[in-house]
Amino acid sequence: MNSYLQYRQETSCLIFRIELPPTTSSDLYTAMESVILKPRGRGTLVAAVAIISVTVCVLLLKKQGDILKISGLPEDVNMYMVVCVIDAILVTFISELLRRIAILHEESFHFKLRYGGSKVKLLTASFGFGSLRIPVVLVMIAMATFCLAFFKVNPIIIPSLLMTRWNIIFIVVTSSVAHLIGLREPTTAEMSKYLEENRLNAGHGMAWSYYFGYLKLILPNFDARVKNWIDENAPKSMYSPKLHILVPRSCYCYPSLNDADSRITIAGTPEPISASRAGTIKRLYKNTIYKIEGKTEEDTYYFVAEYATPVLSLYEMAESDEAGLSADEKLNQMKQFYTTLSHILSVNPEFVQTCVLVPYDDKLDEDEVRIGDVLKRQVDRDTLEREISRSA
Repeated sequence: MNSYLQYRQETSCLIFRIELPPTTSSDLYTAMESVILKPRGRGTLVAAVAIISVTVCVLLLKKQGDILKISGLPEDVNMYMVVCVIDAILVTFISELLRRIAILHEESFHFKLRYGGSKVKLLTASFGFGSLRIPVVLVMIAMATFCLAFFKVNPIIIPSLLMTRWNIIFIVVTSSVAHLIGLREPTTAEMSKYLEENRLNAGHGMAWSYYFGYLKLILPNFDARVKNWIDENAPKSMYSPKLHILVPRSCYCYPSLNDADSRITIAGTPEPISASRAGTIKRLYKNTIYKIEGKTEEDTYYFVAEYATPVLSLYEMAESDEAGLSADEKLNQMKQFYTTLSHILSVNPEFVQTCVLVPYDDKLDEDEVRIGDVLKRQVDRDTLEREISRSA
């Protein structure tokens, strides 16, 4: 009996004793921690609020006379600081509005081709109304109105200060210079956040394509077809009826698992299935059963494993000059693919028992990470789960 799993019958109760080997760098569950992406939170928003709060608190702690004295304005100006804050907000709004007008000018040249002649789509794309936080805007307007009323500041001061010659020059120059030198461009983190939140990245699309175009076709009754083959060819062996989808960190996929680990050999194929898809009649879908020989049949492992083909596409995109995918972005898209596919499988209970994702870091030493050991460990876990399920 395999040393990883031993069980005995005691007083009609099935008791398991699990003896897993010490955790190593090839442990697939350790590898998962470096693959699963966590959704971005509201850290940026919290930081912005904190910066504003600290700035306001520092200014409030200083004497008003000192501020006015430094600014060179007469001290009878009531709550000069409130006026300056409101003025700064309006300057920011107007300068950003000018930038988006410049964007509208460029997009107007693509009015028919990109927006189908729709003015609503053109304006929405250029001004980004969807990204405006209306509740925050309303709160800011309410606070400004309250401050003006509470400190008895004449509202006419705001547009008067705003429309001064130097202020207008400041607004136009600030907006133009920031746009020209690229300060208005979204950072890599911002673009990544936007693509993830709106599910527009390559990894997300690849995961759904892989599910609908392949997994959803082959996974129904997959375990039964594998078990039928095992019963006919290796009934006493250690086996897993699941499809093991390999997700290597480098995204490189060998043509055969034997190329990755010489101990792995081809044992056969379960009964293939056929489906008519997109004009191809009765397209055949076949999978390969591999084995790792042991001293006896009981110690021989059988499993169905294959690389996730979209991961290989990412590798080839990174190697291609035309695709222009960097090594860092390749890794990020691989993680997004894994995270999305894990979610898809988790919300489809019928496939949980027939498929398992196996991420591993193939960039470590070959002596430390051998795909055969990773798969043997997974087969042991699958066997344990199967035995517990039978005894439940």
